[in-house]
Amino acid sequence: MTENQKKLLDFVTSYIGTKGHSPSYQEISEGIGIRSKGNIGSQLKVLEEAGHIRLSKRFRGIEIINPNYLLTAIDEALQEYDACQIGQVELVQQIRAIVAKERRKH
Repeated sequence: MTENQKKLLDFVTSYIGTKGHSPSYQEISEGIGIRSKGNIGSQLKVLEEAGHIRLSKRFRGIEIINPNYLLTAIDEALQEYDACQIGQVELVQQIRAIVAKERRKH
């Protein structure tokens, strides 16, 4: 995987994790600095062929299909999260337990 492909996959994974849906090509362009929508489409196709994502014809049709990559992204996001806020520590611990359980399945 090239650096640009990893950057794209990281962005899409993070976007889906925070927004609950995949980004548009415009949002990807703004998020990672690739101006050409054709280049974005080509890079997404490579990621699909590598088994990381699934593309559909519908708007925002990007789905992460590599569960280990998604779990790693979630785990990394939790490590960066400031869990010192009141009431958040227990939630972070519960999410980490779910991630660990899912890792054992895969």
